[in-house]
Amino acid sequence: MELQEQQFAANQKQWANQQAQLQEQLALQQKQQASSLKKLQDELQAFIKAKQQQQQQQQQQQQSGPSSALVLDTRLQQVQQTQADKKTLEASMEYGSKITELRREIDDLKAENQALASSSSASSSSSSSFVYGLMELLLILQPNLVINAIASPSFTLTPHFTNHPNSTLLFADISGYTSLAQSLGAAGAEGTEALSSALDQFFGIAISSIYHFGGDVVKFCGDAILCVFSPDRTVSPAQAAMQAVRCSLELKKKLRFFKAGEVELDLKQMLAHGTIVGNFVGDKTLNHFEFLITGQPIKQIADAENFVNPGDIILSPEMHSVVSDKVAV
Repeated sequence: MELQEQQFAANQKQWANQQAQLQEQLALQQKQQASSLKKLQDELQAFIKAKQQQQQQQQQQQQSGPSSALVLDTRLQQVQQTQADKKTLEASMEYGSKITELRREIDDLKAENQALASSSSASSSSSSSFVYGLMELLLILQPNLVINAIASPSFTLTPHFTNHPNSTLLFADISGYTSLAQSLGAAGAEGTEALSSALDQFFGIAISSIYHFGGDVVKFCGDAILCVFSPDRTVSPAQAAMQAVRCSLELKKKLRFFKAGEVELDLKQMLAHGTIVGNFVGDKTLNHFEFLITGQPIKQIADAENFVNPGDIILSPEMHSVVSDKVAV
């Protein structure tokens, strides 16, 4: 997570620098183009002013009535002026063409700037989406105990443990998995795919029920699943324990005699209560940590495994003491 955050921050800084450089380049180009446009406009205004002065002179000459001695000279001036007007007109047309071209270049630059800005924004959005995608994936793959621990200001990437008193563990073990694996494994790739599909359906129902009753999936242990029901500010230890009992009854109702191909699956469940210990073990230099559950409730489940049969729900003595007033055995 730390390396991902650092990479994201570096990417953000790089995009910001690129955006600043792009804006500086665009500002410089716009300044140069504005200067060129002003120069052309000044020349056009000078041409218009000269033309107006010429027209005024012609009007004055017509009003004063030029003498015959000046006719030839006047005509000569008119011819020369016509030639000059033609050159000026050609120049003005060239200037107009240049103005049109410059304006087109400005529009192209603006479009390019918008495209680059959108690309930068899309890259930033894509990276943000990638990071948020990783966060969502983290929420999906990790138990709430881990997510809450990471969100804590005191969390450190060093091996440590956290105590969770008055917690209830539910251990659900698939009965019939070995027969199912042998039966479908003989069918080759299609059998393997069918086995995966059957487990997806089975565990999908189990996980949905566990979360529905407020549980937290901690580990998949081969063909078994371990989950915890923890008290909080709104749920007392006894209420969390009863939710675990209700969940186990729901799992029994939905998953007993689950049909997977020609094999029928069943469920063995064990409930334990006490202080669980969440262990964060690993090595920061290797960027790998594991979350393990230990504590007395794990031993209670291990002891119960010696007595549980398919379809059974076994409560440890510690668990029974918490729910004895509501559960008859």
